[in-house]
Amino acid sequence: MTRDYAKKPRSKPKAKPKKGIPGWLWMLAGLAVGLFVAFLVWLQQNRPEPARPAPAVQQSAPKPAPKPAPKPAEKPAKEGITFDFYKILPQYEVVLPEEELKAPELNKPGEPPVAYLIQAGSFRTAKDADARRAELAFLGLVSEVEAGAGPKGETWHRVKLGPFLERSDLDRARRRLQDNGIEFLLLRQKQG
Repeated sequence: MTRDYAKKPRSKPKAKPKKGIPGWLWMLAGLAVGLFVAFLVWLQQNRPEPARPAPAVQQSAPKPAPKPAPKPAEKPAKEGITFDFYKILPQYEVVLPEEELKAPELNKPGEPPVAYLIQAGSFRTAKDADARRAELAFLGLVSEVEAGAGPKGETWHRVKLGPFLERSDLDRARRRLQDNGIEFLLLRQKQG
């Protein structure tokens, strides 16, 4: 059978395309919703803790003469554990007045050697103390956390740097702490 190609068969009229929302717009809407949900999850995980007053760090003020520390009363033992913290600490650490640091040499010849410590914070929780220790590590300072009993029997975690025997090392650590706004306390520790 022959076919006449000159006459084209009539086709059905094409339906007009539906005017819907383009695909790229759906993709952008999905992306926006996903980012919003991710932001909400991030906010939930990084919620700031309620503000607590930071423990006061003692500032060493010039004093005419250092007075001997009073001996604290002995605490009763808890569960068979005794803490010698109150007896030992006053013997080994003394808050250092600033004028003593103005001397040209920290350790004078003929005198017993003295090591200097820097206390960069005292915290109630080990988590806070470890956070300060990590902050100091980012500054290039080596520190350690020492746990000890407080006056009311609670545990305090002290972050310490040192011991420093050389003035240059002590000054470098002090300057780095001051430049980064970290309050600290200078301590003197007797060697031996």
